Amino acid sequence: MKKLLTQMTIALFISLTVDSANAGFSDGGAALQDMLDAVTISPAAGSSIDVINDAIDDGYDSYWSVSASGSSIQTLVIELAAVQRSGNTFGIFEMGNPGNQIPLFDGSEMYGSKVVTLLDDFTVLVNFTPSGSSFSANGFGYYLETAASGTWYSDTVLNSDGWDHMMAYQGNDSDIVDLSGFAGGLFQSNEYILAFEDQPIGVANLSNYDDFVVLVESVTPIPEPATFVILGLGGLLLRKT
Repeated sequence: MKKLLTQMTIALFISLTVDSANAGFSDGGAALQDMLDAVTISPAAGSSIDVINDAIDDGYDSYWSVSASGSSIQTLVIELAAVQRSGNTFGIFEMGNPGNQIPLFDGSEMYGSKVVTLLDDFTVLVNFTPSGSSFSANGFGYYLETAASGTWYSDTVLNSDGWDHMMAYQGNDSDIVDLSGFAGGLFQSNEYILAFEDQPIGVANLSNYDDFVVLVESVTPIPEPATFVILGLGGLLLRKT
């Protein structure tokens, strides 16, 4: 029985790992790598972030929480096709209720920074002004609404094509983030770069993940429930052996 449970746990883990890795770069990551090389500078020149090998597993970047300070800063790094089209929007949505969305950047914005604050009652402020929405807990995902192909979410399960449309990269406490219009600073471990693909993946084989790139700070990824199931089964097996 123990052996069977172990095999089931391993099989489930492998299955989720394969599913979480179903996103791939159609250009080998070249476009996004060039972008990161331009904005995250390592002591050796260029970024020390590898867009293929350093991406956070899909099971860990679907949902996020604001750190203990109660606020998070979202800084628009660069946007190409997605947000430049009229009607396209980037924002956050409530975990468990994707229809409850709060827009942060729209097609009129090229660069900028927004402060998202969650109060004790989970009322959401944007730039210290009530957004008109509240969440049920300190948990949210990111979305990119596009005029041409619908809305893409950080939670792959919610995407109509079943593919991962957001890559996330954690700060390494070594590179310097150098953004246009902003003073350079250390790419810290509580900061993440999020990169979106705005086209259906698997149809036109377009997956460069360079359509919308944003730097977020003072946030923490929340593992998906399936990850907790695996960890729980693993812990049970360890206690029973």
